[in-house]
Amino acid sequence: MSDIFFPKKIKKIGFFGQLLKEMRLEYAKMGLRKFSEEIGMNPSELSKIEHGYVKPPSEKKWIDMIGDKLGLISSAPERDSLYFFWCQQFVMQEMPENFFPVFVSTLDDNPLTETKFKELTDWLNNIAKEHNKKAEEYNKKNNRKNNEI
Repeated sequence: MSDIFFPKKIKKIGFFGQLLKEMRLEYAKMGLRKFSEEIGMNPSELSKIEHGYVKPPSEKKWIDMIGDKLGLISSAPERDSLYFFWCQQFVMQEMPENFFPVFVSTLDDNPLTETKFKELTDWLNNIAKEHNKKAEEYNKKNNRKNNEI
């Protein structure tokens, strides 16, 4: 996915929370607690988002605020990547297996080749599997804690 921006330190981004954490550290240069205060979110909730245990808020104003707090101008490719990773989880939530939305286009407006389409589909399916696995682990862990109480 060479058309998607990745922070310099990151070789592979699997989901929105990973990108948010790397951008928070690289651009805002803030710890989790400070950044969560800046965006009006509980640090625990932000941590869960960054680790992929829960989805971020679905309101566009939330992701706009994140971009602003990271200091990203509206036309920055980094901001586009933030939006891409943020919205993919909501699209994928409703997506049947092996289905891909029709609205995909490349940054240079060239048609998506069959090979690139397959790579993108496989990549998104892997992200969904990784997210579901993390969420399942998190839920099992919390269920064990609740049963102990």
